[in-house]
Amino acid sequence: MKKWILPLFLCITFLQANDVNAGNRTKELAGEINAAISTEQNTLVADNEAYQNFNDACTAYEAAQLETDVGKRSQLYAAAIKAIAKNISSNSADGESFLLASRIYRAKGGLSYARKYLKSADKIFYARVTSNPQSIIANLDYAVFCFAANMDNNHEQNKKAQLYAEKTLKLIETNNSLINEELADNYLRYKALANLVKGDIKNCEKFLEEAAEMDKRDQNGFGVNEIVYSNFSFEKRHLTGNIFYDLLFKDTVLQQKWIWPVAVKNVDKEFLLYYLTDLSRNSYENNYIEGQGE
Repeated sequence: MKKWILPLFLCITFLQANDVNAGNRTKELAGEINAAISTEQNTLVADNEAYQNFNDACTAYEAAQLETDVGKRSQLYAAAIKAIAKNISSNSADGESFLLASRIYRAKGGLSYARKYLKSADKIFYARVTSNPQSIIANLDYAVFCFAANMDNNHEQNKKAQLYAEKTLKLIETNNSLINEELADNYLRYKALANLVKGDIKNCEKFLEEAAEMDKRDQNGFGVNEIVYSNFSFEKRHLTGNIFYDLLFKDTVLQQKWIWPVAVKNVDKEFLLYYLTDLSRNSYENNYIEGQGE
């Protein structure tokens, strides 16, 4: 509910007590309140629909990448394109959506569309950094994007990836004393991913392990070892958090293979792209020392 709805209720009370024409105005204000509530509810519904469309697109894309039958794979790509188009039409400020669209079209062979959506994603991820330059999350996301989504191995994009990865690490170090103990595991993950962008696999492994160990202590042995990587779902990613990414890193990057066939040199990029299109990756800490919450 919008913050101004409560003051409207107080205003109604005042009018009823002090205005002989309060009855008519009360009806008007009640109408405004109902409209505000309706707008808020419609926004929530739209957000849920956008998320569902993104989820459907992601699921279809991943299934297509794992499908060996050409006909079925084509159908899955078509479903992924349809779902992500719906998502973007109602969520045009989401860089993750444009990035996923680019990945889908690239896998399908539509390189012109892939580049088009990638350019839009770049603008959005970069805008997040420029609007909040001290945000650890925004800097990391852009570093990951410049490195992992660099279709043409552009030298300038690689330079930006290194620049923003280094800035991410410096921001984490600077804000270390402000990071709440409950969020320390996630910031270890951020350090890990920034190091992976910089090509430091050993430190990435180290920090992911440390983050996972903290999660294990918090979750009291949640059965994450039962995860099947070929059966993705947002629920599993959200519930397992850092443990999931530690396991995924060990089963892919350290083994020099991805869940579906890719060149060995691109395994780390696939891992990072997977992370960047995980909408649950920053669900809580966005409002903490990031300057993004109220």
